[in-house]
Amino acid sequence: MGKFTSSKFFIFILILIFIGVITAATKESYRKYQISKETTGLKKEIESLKEENELLSNILDYLNSEKSLEKEARLKLNLLKEGEKLVIIAPDKKTDSENQSQKDIQETQSSNFKNWCGYLGLD
Repeated sequence: MGKFTSSKFFIFILILIFIGVITAATKESYRKYQISKETTGLKKEIESLKEENELLSNILDYLNSEKSLEKEARLKLNLLKEGEKLVIIAPDKKTDSENQSQKDIQETQSSNFKNWCGYLGLD
């Protein structure tokens, strides 16, 4: 047995086993690093989702409140409280589109020279 343990073949086998152990340890260490990195990312995502969930919960609570329901009823259904009066303000007779169309007509009726002067800022 003494000759076998001191032989080159035995030393070669020991070196191969040592290299195999080092390789396996390195792979396992890298795998643990990747898992740790992924765990950190997932924890951040969990925190983000918790914050979003809390925000949505607050919005839901607000939308279910009496104040929110009353506001929506006033805006969409034109409901009034007791004692309130509705006031309707009539728009001007000429709308913006009519004013724009009159301006367009005036521009088309002016001469080409005046249009170029206006375009170049020589008025």
